[in-house]
Amino acid sequence: MTTYDIARFVDWLADESEQGRRLADSTVANIVNPLRAALATAKREGLIRHNPAQGLALPHREQIADEEDEVKFFTREQLSAILAMAPERHRPLFELLATSGLRISEALALQRLHLQLDTDEPEVCIRRAIVRERIEAPKSRHGRREVRLPESLAAKLRAHLSAQPDQDSTALAFPNESGEALDPNNLRRRVLKPLVKGVDAPWAGFHTFRHTFASIHLSQGTNLLQLSRALGHHSPAFTLTRYTHLLPGDEAPALDLAFRGNLGETAKLRS
Repeated sequence: MTTYDIARFVDWLADESEQGRRLADSTVANIVNPLRAALATAKREGLIRHNPAQGLALPHREQIADEEDEVKFFTREQLSAILAMAPERHRPLFELLATSGLRISEALALQRLHLQLDTDEPEVCIRRAIVRERIEAPKSRHGRREVRLPESLAAKLRAHLSAQPDQDSTALAFPNESGEALDPNNLRRRVLKPLVKGVDAPWAGFHTFRHTFASIHLSQGTNLLQLSRALGHHSPAFTLTRYTHLLPGDEAPALDLAFRGNLGETAKLRS
């Protein structure tokens, strides 16, 4: 391993198109620092002559202040094309991401029992996520949630599950060919990346499905509290801050104060 190798690794981490989203500088540092510490220990103990990470510069990029530059979403035409072109094996997963707003880490951790598809109101229950190849509970109580699913998707998911070799309720809903968890990086590189290039959205990653979910809900006038709960956010205020630029209409409508008279009459009647 050389300094050049490590620098290329850092460049790869900082490349938004490679990661599918922009990793914060602190995230890049959290990934690289254990490697730097290990190499420093190896040099101190005489296992290597030179520490290739010594003097390595980590990115210090200007922080994005405008969320609109960061939160991008598919148009309805792009989303429809992606779902239509997706390989049959992965299409149910992609449709679930688009329809539920789940994070990819949450979707890949789903067990069959988490898909409640035979009720009057089908839903997906989020109870865990796969983070750095480890199963973890949601970071907060807000991440533990249920999201309603349309019957059309529920029917597709029932067919998907019935075709799986492992019918145990604890089996993964979207496993790889060996029955283990899919690798999101491999899935992004081999499946998602060609799809988004095909719809002229090479910047898109798995999180774009989540942003699109929020965008469509906001365009339809969904209550912010309901949307916040579906996304697993800790508060509607965070959801509003995150997606405020997606709210329809740039200005508040004109306020007709002629209604004051009616309100006054109503108040008199109530008194």
